[in-house]
Amino acid sequence: KIQNQVESRTVKTEMITNETTYSITSKISTTLWFMV
Repeated sequence: KIQNQVESRTVKTEMITNETTYSITSKISTTLWFMV
């Protein structure tokens, strides 16, 4: 049971990290687009 909890937590963390990276990337690209 503990192993499953750890795995699910890791998956959640990865999803959050991916979402954060995506939002940051989109913000940067949008900013660059407006600068140009």
